[in-house]
Amino acid sequence: MAPQAKGATHESGDLAINGDLVDVRLMKSPGSSSDGDQTIDLQVIVRSECSIVQLLVPILQFLSKLNNRHLMHIEADNHVTGSEIITRINLRLRMQGNEWEAVRMAVSQRSDEESSPTI
Repeated sequence: MAPQAKGATHESGDLAINGDLVDVRLMKSPGSSSDGDQTIDLQVIVRSECSIVQLLVPILQFLSKLNNRHLMHIEADNHVTGSEIITRINLRLRMQGNEWEAVRMAVSQRSDEESSPTI
């Protein structure tokens, strides 16, 4: 059985999901444009050795299905903290309309699944 993730939605609509092995944070960045665009930061942290490509590809496949989204920045790395290997992915997206809500709901639903991630 996969570790249970605990999620919290904040007043701003930001979402933080913390599990034993995976943390996901989805945050609206300040300074969204006046034309309805929103800048969103998505951060995924895995506390075990895993392939960045295997972690990143499903995220990008999901995002490719959304309308009105633009990938502005991507950063990914592995590093060692003590005896723990950390894999981190940061994505900055620009979205229009309610796409933010679709991403937030998908991240939240994924964290509730009982199956462990394929990493």
